[in-house]
Amino acid sequence: MSEEKEEKPETEGRFKTWEKKEFAITLTPTFTNTYANNVRLGFTSWDMWLAFGEVMGEKDGKLQIAQQCRIVMSIQHAKAFYELLKNNIEEFEKAFGEIHEYTLQEMIGGEAE
Repeated sequence: MSEEKEEKPETEGRFKTWEKKEFAITLTPTFTNTYANNVRLGFTSWDMWLAFGEVMGEKDGKLQIAQQCRIVMSIQHAKAFYELLKNNIEEFEKAFGEIHEYTLQEMIGGEAE
């Protein structure tokens, strides 16, 4: 008697093989750590970009943001990044509790809504 195996969609478990692989990370001479409390997003039909910056305050009624870097990735990598970020936030909240989301006014030192 032969057993039939259930066919799984191609997208299921697409990251599982990478989770089990060992790898080494090398920092390039230009590697830097950057603090960001602001991110702007944009996309084309091919790519998505994330521009990271720091809210520096408000001046003349305008929010002052010092942009530090911009990362451009394919839409496929952006979706994989989203899944990775979502999973890690869920794990963080399981371990430490729900993350409080600040309003823009709280971020620039104004009154909380």
